[in-house]
Amino acid sequence: MKLHIDCVPCLCNQVLKAVRLLRPRATDTFIKQTLNRVMNFLQRDDLLALPAPKVGQGVYRIIGEELGNPNPYAPLKKLTNEQAFQFESRARDLIRKSNDRLATALKLAIIGNSIDFAAYTSVNIDKEMQDMAKTSIAKDESPSLFSDLTSARRILYIGDNSGEIVFDKLFIEEMLRQYPDKKIIFAVRGGPIINDVTMEDAQEVGLDQIVPIVCGSQSPGVLLEESSAEFLTAFREADLILLKGQGNFEALANESNLPTKGHIYFLLKAKCRVMERIFNKPVGSLIVSKFL
Repeated sequence: MKLHIDCVPCLCNQVLKAVRLLRPRATDTFIKQTLNRVMNFLQRDDLLALPAPKVGQGVYRIIGEELGNPNPYAPLKKLTNEQAFQFESRARDLIRKSNDRLATALKLAIIGNSIDFAAYTSVNIDKEMQDMAKTSIAKDESPSLFSDLTSARRILYIGDNSGEIVFDKLFIEEMLRQYPDKKIIFAVRGGPIINDVTMEDAQEVGLDQIVPIVCGSQSPGVLLEESSAEFLTAFREADLILLKGQGNFEALANESNLPTKGHIYFLLKAKCRVMERIFNKPVGSLIVSKFL
């Protein structure tokens, strides 16, 4: 999906929020200096022809350069993993007591997509879980997903954010409990970008003890041309590909001739008006959408 014009002011607002979050005592002069660099970058003539995650990659690299730290979200990522761990046993109980364990695990994984510092500066996981029973999946193609799951041999699960991956792990565990013959591979980012999941984050929550892990691109949404050979092999060979989060949707939605014959599903929480228009569902909606 190419960058939408509505994304341009949103990216500038993200810069403002990011600098204030990551450097609370930043002066207006420093914030303006960072915004000036980002706005210069956003003036490139080919901007609207670029994939949205490619633009996001450039914006957040500038933020890191201005802060003098290529991984400025590292402490927050560790914190969100620790916070999500606090809800792991409760989430396991919800799954265990459910009449449809797989559907419950899927919904928890999508609720976990709220942990996104590009969209929010904080998230109340406790409230999200409390509201879970009365929250339905607004665009729900999970019956099709579960049908494709039964016949799939190889599954590629492309993650999104730290913290969120604790809930991804529970969904993966439930898929393997019900279908122990499936080969599931989990994909992380190729390096630090916002609070997106990296190899270190996945290892921190024990995902590497459950499934093999490969690295995609260092961008807030998978860019195939920048991904590792191992990732591209997993993508090509997968019968089923599950992509978490809005960034991964923006990366591959509307793309043609993808190098896979696998069924592709996007699992996300709609976080902006552009997504609201695409899915015809309100901001905040939970989405399970099949790529066509």
